[in-house]
Amino acid sequence: MAWELHIQTIDVGQGDCGLIVAADGATNTQRSLLVDGGHKNYAWIIHDTLRVLNLDGVDAMLVTHYEGDHMGGIVALLEADNIWHMSDTIAGVAVGEANGASRAEQLAAVAAAIVAGSYGAIGPLFAPLLDDAVRRARKYVKKSMNDVRAVDVGVTQAETVDYAGAPTVLPRGSARVKKIATVGAVAAAAAIAKGHSPARIRASIGKAIRNQLFLAVDAGSRFDTGGVYGNVRVIDNGDYLAPDKYAEIVGGKIHDGNTTWPGRGTNRTRVTAALGTEVLFGGAALPAEAPGAVVVAAGARAWQGVGQRSVAIASTQRGNDQSIGLVVRFGAFSYFAAGDQLSEGEDLIAAAVTSQPLPRPGGGTFPLPARIPYVKCSHHGGATSTSATYLATMKARGMAISCGKHGKYKHPSLAVVTELYASAPLEYFYLTNCNFDTPGIPGSGTDNQLTAANNKSRVCGDNENADNRLTTRHRGDIRLRIARAWADLAVNPYFEVDYWEEDQPPVAGVRTQQSHF
Repeated sequence: MAWELHIQTIDVGQGDCGLIVAADGATNTQRSLLVDGGHKNYAWIIHDTLRVLNLDGVDAMLVTHYEGDHMGGIVALLEADNIWHMSDTIAGVAVGEANGASRAEQLAAVAAAIVAGSYGAIGPLFAPLLDDAVRRARKYVKKSMNDVRAVDVGVTQAETVDYAGAPTVLPRGSARVKKIATVGAVAAAAAIAKGHSPARIRASIGKAIRNQLFLAVDAGSRFDTGGVYGNVRVIDNGDYLAPDKYAEIVGGKIHDGNTTWPGRGTNRTRVTAALGTEVLFGGAALPAEAPGAVVVAAGARAWQGVGQRSVAIASTQRGNDQSIGLVVRFGAFSYFAAGDQLSEGEDLIAAAVTSQPLPRPGGGTFPLPARIPYVKCSHHGGATSTSATYLATMKARGMAISCGKHGKYKHPSLAVVTELYASAPLEYFYLTNCNFDTPGIPGSGTDNQLTAANNKSRVCGDNENADNRLTTRHRGDIRLRIARAWADLAVNPYFEVDYWEEDQPPVAGVRTQQSHF
């Protein structure tokens, strides 16, 4: 088994989210890159999608630009992960004290340990502070005390310790610390009573703390990540136009209203995207026959060739001009996506990537492509992107449009749909649902899109006018798959796209379409 490339446009409603996964079954090597995350309330769907795909997180996340329908899901995902790591760190301190001759002693000791951990008594350097807090709790608790009183003793005694010099995790003296000490201690005592292992006791404490801390953050961040994003590499445009608190959340911090919690347990790397750099493998030399993802737009500038000066992208929308653009190369196959770039940027990029060979990590360049067979339609198919010039330059055979449930935008625009039909090379364009009745898109209405004459569109998913986050939905994910052997065919190389098709006979279900390039 050789390298395969999977590119999935995840249906996040009126937003944008893509997943690029390269895998070699022969060597058990895999790299994954999440590109944007839709609105903040779609973060849990992204996490669930990764779990369904048996992905233990991702290697890197790329934020194309700082608009909420692109970065929101990634920020919510990272904040949820920050809470997981902080909860687990505090639980790791407390589990060592989850013992005692009576339930009351167990409760007091764990509560004291949680308070001490919250105030920075973590690790060998501050172990004496933890020991002091727990010792005092065990000294003053009585085995006849009920749960409330035992926890109160643990909290009160831990508060008497001088934590000066310890790195605070949660604000000292806050009501939230007492709450997490209470729920964590009760969870520990219950797990002990069931004879659970230390690992399961720690998990029980962490879950109880986490559920309490969730109350401090936006609802979009209230889910269990399992801590799988703690070491992820985050790629973005740097601090220019970045919203408040973005960098802090990427760095592991948590925001409770106007209060910032330092957080613990994450070790992420934040990288500013640079033109001509490869981001799927992090700039390392690519394994033989592996795909590479090269940055071709960043910071409102477009790559123009190896050794050539980049050019400025200047439309009327400076935030969208910042969108990071990628070209993924895999043998003769190429894929292009660029967030919300408008035609001013797309046209510059298209001209360069079809006339100038992209740099290859480790030296040399990728072969110049005859066409870019598959592209993501920028700006959700809005009228300001996807010009006739761009389509003629790319010569794409397939296109993905992230539009979802429309709301007020009603993407894609009729102007773009008209251009797509006019593009002779284009075989199909796929849409992540399209529940606004749009001319040229039979599946957006009641017509059968598989039998409609001369139809290039494929509306993916059930296209119901309902909350796209419902677990009962057949969401409109678009999944491209290509093996290196398919890409290297001398005649008729091809890729496959599958999606959930409502009109498929005899019953709705997953449909696969093949396109040659």
